[in-house]
Amino acid sequence: MNRHARTIGLSLGLFGAGLMGGLALGLAAGILLAPRSGRESRDSVRRGVSEAYDKGQSYVDRFRNRDGEKETVEL
Repeated sequence: MNRHARTIGLSLGLFGAGLMGGLALGLAAGILLAPRSGRESRDSVRRGVSEAYDKGQSYVDRFRNRDGEKETVEL
């Protein structure tokens, strides 16, 4: 593995760690500050986590299945 590829891998790893940390902090703040009952908050969190997981999984699948061609990621 060349130096450029390692640098990109490290950058993506740090970005992913920051993304997950920010997601966790935002989720915690949202739960603590939400004007809903506990059950409503848990249901909302469950739906949000499920949607985020599905979207993340689709990005992972597209990344794994690419054949050396550049792909534009739409958010």
